[in-house]
Amino acid sequence: MLTLCFATTERLVVTDPTTVEVGDDEQLVVPHATHISWGWHYYGRPQTADNWCEESYVISGDSIRFERTGPLMPGTEQWKYTGNKVVELL
Repeated sequence: MLTLCFATTERLVVTDPTTVEVGDDEQLVVPHATHISWGWHYYGRPQTADNWCEESYVISGDSIRFERTGPLMPGTEQWKYTGNKVVELL
């Protein structure tokens, strides 16, 4: 498991990454993982549990289940997974 915490309350969690690469331009790349979540407190609001936002991606076979929780447009979607990089931070 890879967990990256940033200066604010932002947090990236990658479960079962195949590898973690740092590219020529210092981008972080994870080619494949089973679960990725990005969480943060809603910007400009108090840092409470009610204001925690999270986007998570669960990869299973050839599909990705996307779920967003928190006060910012909660919802769930399903997408086809084509084998692209699952995380790329520039």
